[in-house]
Amino acid sequence: MGEVLRRMFTFAVAASVVAYLVYMIAGASIYAQVEAKEKTVWVRDQISPSAHHLSGLVTVKSSCTELSEKIEQLSLLLYKLKFTTWEHPNTECTDYPVQKQFYEIVFAPAVGVHFIATIDGASLPLIVVPYIP
Repeated sequence: MGEVLRRMFTFAVAASVVAYLVYMIAGASIYAQVEAKEKTVWVRDQISPSAHHLSGLVTVKSSCTELSEKIEQLSLLLYKLKFTTWEHPNTECTDYPVQKQFYEIVFAPAVGVHFIATIDGASLPLIVVPYIP
C-alpha cells in the first residue's frame, strides 16, 4: 500500500511539473503574439496623384510620452517613417499604454511606393491601408 501511495505522489508531482512548464511556455507564446499585435500600426494611406497622406495611431508606453515622426526616403519607392518618443519631465501621467495620432504627407508616385517604420530605432510593423477618394 505504501508503494502505491509513493508512486501516486511521484506521478502527481511529475504531472504538476509538466503542466506548469506547458503553462509557462504556452503563456509566453500567447503573450508575445498579443504584444506583437499591440505594436502593429495600421496606417491609412490617402492617395492623390502625387502625394500620400499617411495617418494612424501609434501606441506609446504612457500618457507622458510624446511622439514625433519624420519621413526618410531610402530609395525612389521606399520610405521610412521614423518615430521618436520622449517623456515630459515633472508631469504626472498614467502608467499604461496610450495611443498617439500621427499625420504625414509624402510626395511620391501614386503606385509602387512602400513604407517601413521604426520607433526609437526599433523596427515597427506596419499595415498600410490604401484609400483613394
